[in-house]
Amino acid sequence: MKDGLDVALTIITYGFTIGILACRIGFTIGRLIMQATESACTFLGPRFALLLGALLGGFGGSVLSLMIVPASCTTLSSLMSSGLFGATISAAFTYLLLQPRWSHFVGFVRLIHEIVVIAELITIFSLNLASTITTLLLKSTHTALHLSEHLSLDTLLPQLVSTAAPLLFSSVTISALQSVTSMFKLFFTEAMLAGDRSSGVTSLPAAFSKLAEVHARCHNLEAPRSSRATRSLHASNGRAPRGKKYKLGQLAVASVCEGVNFGDDIRRYVRYSVGTYGQLGLKFLGVVPYGAASDSQSAFTYCSGNCDVVMSNWQGEMYKQGFVLAIDRERRKIVLSIRGTIMPQDFVTDLCCKGVEVEVNGVKGMAHEGMLKSALVLDEELRNVVCDLAEAKRYKDFKVVLTGHSLGAGVAGILLGMWQEEDRLREKMTCFGFGTPCIFSPEIARSLDDRMVTVVLEDDMVPRFSLSSAKRMREAARKLWKSEEEGEEWKGELDDLYDEEDVEQLCAPGTIVWMDALKSGKEEEEGVDTAKIEVVVVEDPTAYLRDLRISKQMFAIHVPQNYFFRCSDAWERLASGSKVKDY
Repeated sequence: MKDGLDVALTIITYGFTIGILACRIGFTIGRLIMQATESACTFLGPRFALLLGALLGGFGGSVLSLMIVPASCTTLSSLMSSGLFGATISAAFTYLLLQPRWSHFVGFVRLIHEIVVIAELITIFSLNLASTITTLLLKSTHTALHLSEHLSLDTLLPQLVSTAAPLLFSSVTISALQSVTSMFKLFFTEAMLAGDRSSGVTSLPAAFSKLAEVHARCHNLEAPRSSRATRSLHASNGRAPRGKKYKLGQLAVASVCEGVNFGDDIRRYVRYSVGTYGQLGLKFLGVVPYGAASDSQSAFTYCSGNCDVVMSNWQGEMYKQGFVLAIDRERRKIVLSIRGTIMPQDFVTDLCCKGVEVEVNGVKGMAHEGMLKSALVLDEELRNVVCDLAEAKRYKDFKVVLTGHSLGAGVAGILLGMWQEEDRLREKMTCFGFGTPCIFSPEIARSLDDRMVTVVLEDDMVPRFSLSSAKRMREAARKLWKSEEEGEEWKGELDDLYDEEDVEQLCAPGTIVWMDALKSGKEEEEGVDTAKIEVVVVEDPTAYLRDLRISKQMFAIHVPQNYFFRCSDAWERLASGSKVKDY
């Protein structure tokens, strides 16, 4: 039985390997054919219809001649004559058919190309998944048969898990998952999840539900989305932060951070930060139209504009984010853009959110564990490359810009802090983060105010989420539960539920720019008066972003396309004097 399993495992392993290789070769050939067809359509225009018709007609005429004329009468000259006649007729017919519908034909070619790319992704993923599951089952069965003679069931199960885990995850991923699991066990104990009023133990799901109701009451979240009503709510309930207020039209020419021009830089670098999500991600998000790019690099260039890509990594792995290092010659910048959360391992990195001790630019404090590990990996790979580019004669007067969205912004912020020790980079660097997570303790975060800008859209939860804010929300929910246990409905202020002291807090770094993502004073069909969109340079970001705010859009507002369209499209339309769509 065991020998049979070994043989089956070997056969299946080789079978899947050969199958995956054959699929890759076939799809690669298909993609090359479609790319050549697209290039020919672009270069030749409608004249490509003549070439296509001639090729199809010539082949069809030759085949038809072989089928009709007896083999004894077939000669090379007759085949050539049949092929030439078929090519002529077919070329003329194809040109007359496609020339009036040329744009539709080009769109059809691009659609077929997209289908080939997506089919390749699904097929290879399915084969890899089937291979992993089959191998996992066979190896687990082999291990169970071998150990069942010697071990009890309770001892056997952990052994099966230890056999299966390396097949599914790398050792680094397993370690990260263990860290996340231990953190969740600490945060959500079994007693808390179950709850028992008689013993005073809080049921967290029920308590969080009550807390959400208080947030809704205090923020009046059920109010209509008319912008004037919403703006008055902002003023009354404190959703808009305290700070220096601008209209978008004013901020476009303001300088609230050294060396930063909001009218150009924010619009420009949100495109770089979102462009790292790869062609399929960008098409799915609606940032890049289907058919506009055939690979991730062309999708990035479509997003960011005219730039030269020096290095890129579109895949990433555990604690190693995808990135693009590019040269923006027009603005004389060296741009390192780091991808945000999109792959499964990225979510694990996000959740490894314990604070670890660090020292940044002479300031001691704490940093986000998962993002610090990711930054260390990229630091080892890219520090010397970026330094060499910054010192190269042709780029001597170029500035260095780090940027990213979500997880990418967090890693970029940590790299900014780490590279402050580099004399070659210190005075050249600026960082732009969009929806930057809580990555540093307040002392370090505020020390980067003159080097980094973080853009936050309304109630985006990511710049507010940390282990500390989650604990504070848990305790607020428990306090609310306790007050209702005593028969009292909570009617106080929302802030009264939260404790003031918090020594473990992490927060988003840099100058925090809060942007109103809602419409402003216009009816829905008329769009937004772009110049009047409200923007606030936050006065006390540590306090404002300390706690999570429960709202309908706390998750949805964070997605990359929202930042892309709000930050990029708003300024584009401001420059043209038109209205911005309410996405």
